[in-house]
Amino acid sequence: MDELARRLAATRLSDRVLPEPAACVLIGMAAVGKSTLGRRLARELAVPFIDTDTVLSERAGCSLEELLKTKGPHGFCDLEEEVVLSLAPAPAVIATGGSVIYRSRAMAHLQRFGVLFWLDAPTEAIIARHRRRDPAGLIWLPADLPTFDVLIEHRAELYRRAADFHVREP
Repeated sequence: MDELARRLAATRLSDRVLPEPAACVLIGMAAVGKSTLGRRLARELAVPFIDTDTVLSERAGCSLEELLKTKGPHGFCDLEEEVVLSLAPAPAVIATGGSVIYRSRAMAHLQRFGVLFWLDAPTEAIIARHRRRDPAGLIWLPADLPTFDVLIEHRAELYRRAADFHVREP
């Protein structure tokens, strides 16, 4: 615990006033394990688990893929931002959708009451996992990025800037 306290003090967290206890917020690309790890972590910490993708789907009354088809990427991100902005500061583990990073208000809201952990994996692993998923459910912004690995690199820089900690799968 002393090591964690030392690392927290050495980060920009020392410049922020967070509620005690703060939420644990998991950010990163789809398919890096935010929901899987989030459920386990919430159980271990005995706090609620909130999956913003699930909340968004429940509020919309349809799947995320259907929501993306009907609203488009920008409309989807707007609704995702509304879900995040509706979260009240409380002890919890929050797994966000991968595209939450595109909305600065949503990210600022999460940073006000949580410690952000960027869950990451090697590009090849992310690509392989996405091959097994429906690619129609992926927010591709900016739309002119030529390949999936370039999209991953683009988002990585956004996650890097927002995260308090970077947790990379070997």
